[in-house]
Amino acid sequence: MLGKHGGVRAWLRPALLLLALHASAFAAEHHGRVLFNGAPVPGAVVTATHGTQQLQTVTDGQGIFQFPSLADGEWMIHISMPGFAVQVQTIKLDKGTPAGNFELKMLSVADVLALSKGIMLPIPPPPVVRPREKKAETVDAPAPAPAAAGSDAEKSTDGLLINGSENNAATSKYSISQAFGSRRPGAKGLYTGSIGVQVSASPFDARPYSLTGLDVAKASYNTINGVATLGGPLKIPHLLRDGPTFFLGYQWMRSTTASTQSGLVPTEAQRRGDLSNTLTAQGTPVSVVDPVTGLPITGPVPVSAQAQTLLALYPLPNLAGNTRYNYQTQVLTSMHADALQSRLDKNIGRRDQVYGGFAFRSMRSSNENLFHFVDVTNTLGIDSNVHWSHHFPHQLLLDTGYRFTRLRTQVRPFFANRENVSGDAGIMGNEQSPENWGAPDLAFSSGIAGLSEAKSIDGTP
Repeated sequence: MLGKHGGVRAWLRPALLLLALHASAFAAEHHGRVLFNGAPVPGAVVTATHGTQQLQTVTDGQGIFQFPSLADGEWMIHISMPGFAVQVQTIKLDKGTPAGNFELKMLSVADVLALSKGIMLPIPPPPVVRPREKKAETVDAPAPAPAAAGSDAEKSTDGLLINGSENNAATSKYSISQAFGSRRPGAKGLYTGSIGVQVSASPFDARPYSLTGLDVAKASYNTINGVATLGGPLKIPHLLRDGPTFFLGYQWMRSTTASTQSGLVPTEAQRRGDLSNTLTAQGTPVSVVDPVTGLPITGPVPVSAQAQTLLALYPLPNLAGNTRYNYQTQVLTSMHADALQSRLDKNIGRRDQVYGGFAFRSMRSSNENLFHFVDVTNTLGIDSNVHWSHHFPHQLLLDTGYRFTRLRTQVRPFFANRENVSGDAGIMGNEQSPENWGAPDLAFSSGIAGLSEAKSIDGTP
């Protein structure tokens, strides 16, 4: 008898082992993603039901949920999130079923009011995902019966409309038709996009209030900002049936500003060397001393050839009666900016995902100073990346990728590669390379406007 028992055990062990291997071969991990208008929804409760077996999990910060082991067969996926309609789908799992995205729909105001009063909303029938298909056949749920005239729901929505809300009357008879513009209930749009433009300009502004009573001119400016987006699956008939999901976003800005600048510039008499009428900041006459002899200089001061060359860069005065400034002009500052963001995302099977993106930003600006020297600054930034991620069992994730970034700034002064002001005037000791041609930097304690311009930059900081 002991021998017979031992024989039965020897036969039973490999049979049980084969049975366990057979059962585990038909169970695999399943994961998906919960979205709203393409954005991840964290915290949604996901319940998977198969017969009497029921498993439950919660989406993470990226809207991803994962079940470590689901047996092959038909499972009902139930997704709930406060403020959103319950999503129910029936999927048939096998080894070729890919991970899917589940799109939530926000509840209407009437549904929210009904829930607050304890009225249960109808749950749509679950759509069925066929084996090896990547897109669910969605069955539109029957629309809820409209509220009777004079009902509490309609009175509540009308009351909210009177209080100033522009969205709470979505179910009121005074609201815009649900088929207005691009909103088509029941339509299955593959692509989403948007475009927007914002314009601001000084003609739309009121005149500034003057505390002194003097006429104050408005600052002149105009700015245009725009944005355009487009996203959806990349599908080319007869060539690419199930391509990656893409997103494109483009922003641009065009801005021009005119402002008034004032300063103190040499008069015609001072350009000739006559300083007899020149006063200091305290109002006393200027006395000039010969640096060689130490004696005061009477009469005109000799003006060197180098000084005459630099004086030619100064404009003549156009104002009188003010010791702080005698010249005023309008200068322009402009800025152009363009930015692009793009992304591709592709699921491969149930565990792998390939995604990447490319972005750039370009800015071009020009700045004008009191002497109408215009310095130009260009900045270009590039950011590109590509990633591959793989989901292992037991909540393990491997993410590998490569990223390339570059930022380049170029500053081009007004006289660069155009005119060597210092060299032509015989002034040495400062930068003489063509990219930094121009006048030397001058600063005066007397209040005369200093002479300067930007320094050349060309490269990656």
